[in-house]
Amino acid sequence: IFFNAAPNEGNGMNFGFGGISLSYNGSNNTGTARAYDVSLPLFNGPFLPVLANWSGNSFAHATISGPGMDTLVVALSNASRVVVASKNWGAGRVIFGGMTTVNFHSPSSESFNLRRNILESLKFNPVPLDAGIVSVDSPRVFCAGPLDIVVTLAMLGLDTLFDVTVNWEFNVVAATPLMYNTPLDTFGSGNNTVSLVLGTENFVAGQLYTIKAWTTNPNGMADTVNFNDTSTVVVSPGLAGTYTIGGATPDYPTFAAALADLHTFGVCDSVTFNVRNGTYNEQLEFLSVAGAGANSPIVFQSESGDSTQVILSFFNNSSSTNYTLLLNGVDWLTLRGMTLEASGTSFSRVISKNGGGNHLRLENNVIRSRSTTSTSTNRSLVYFTTNTVNEFLHVSHNVFQNGSGGLYFNGPTNNNNYLAGLEVLDNEFVNQYAFGM
Repeated sequence: IFFNAAPNEGNGMNFGFGGISLSYNGSNNTGTARAYDVSLPLFNGPFLPVLANWSGNSFAHATISGPGMDTLVVALSNASRVVVASKNWGAGRVIFGGMTTVNFHSPSSESFNLRRNILESLKFNPVPLDAGIVSVDSPRVFCAGPLDIVVTLAMLGLDTLFDVTVNWEFNVVAATPLMYNTPLDTFGSGNNTVSLVLGTENFVAGQLYTIKAWTTNPNGMADTVNFNDTSTVVVSPGLAGTYTIGGATPDYPTFAAALADLHTFGVCDSVTFNVRNGTYNEQLEFLSVAGAGANSPIVFQSESGDSTQVILSFFNNSSSTNYTLLLNGVDWLTLRGMTLEASGTSFSRVISKNGGGNHLRLENNVIRSRSTTSTSTNRSLVYFTTNTVNEFLHVSHNVFQNGSGGLYFNGPTNNNNYLAGLEVLDNEFVNQYAFGM
């Protein structure tokens, strides 16, 4: 199956298949994209030429994220922005994309061949002899240290697999192959897969690691079906512990730098960012963070505990980017003890929520914008949009200053629990023109 969508509105969608999502917020278009790994069969036929990168007015309007994906196409400027990915599912394979149509691509003929190769790669007619690594299972979300490399080997043909060579690379360095010689049943039998430990490697925090595994010589013969031989993932240890932002010799000079590592590496334990006193002129988008959960929450807080000494501010004058902070799929996030500010005039939301996200906490902050005589929700301090499920939101001991409104929530019309678990406690609302909440 090939799912592809290039939205111009809304917040994206959940494709399913174990948590694969398409994200769109109006500002994450990809102008130029590239092949993530040009050695993959997808970029080598049967329809040629394909090239290794494509430009255009907008190659993609959305990004793909979720666990267990094999990355295929990424933004040229940022490999963490995945625009085409695949995932083995059951006895088949699914490809997900956020691409626009080929008339927006350049060169269009090569882009059209890429589409044809995507569809061709999904054709699967079992042959007698066909084996492959269908997934790299571990490590995926983890802390630094020595860890086993675990993959799933599958017999994808109509014969019994008696032996096969499993090859693998760790950061493009060939490792010792594993010779597997325990029979695997035929494709469709339900007993045609096995989990294998290929070896152990040491993973250092802050580093990206590419793991690639593939099969050769099933039953001592050539494998004539090669598109499903190989699985490749890029992984890294998640963040854990306490980090500093700003000030002298910080771990991160800016919020954006810290956020980039959160999105790239994820978390493997609770993470706290202590923000030094100062003014930070930044506009931030918080996406889903791998590993975040009840036992691994994410906290941004003032190091001094004085909310007036840490000021995060942004001047915006566009309806499409109307926020200082955009919460777009992030869960288990706490913002504590800071001044969060929008300094724009007509479009001055401080916090906007444009996608799913639960277990969010706003505590002991000053949340403010300019004084206004407008009733427009474009000037609401906190604005949660229609059709997003927002559960377990906690808002306590904040001061909301100015704006047309303080807190504006508009839950989904197709869900009876519009704001399940909402807590708004001991806040102060000052000088809102239209409403406090």
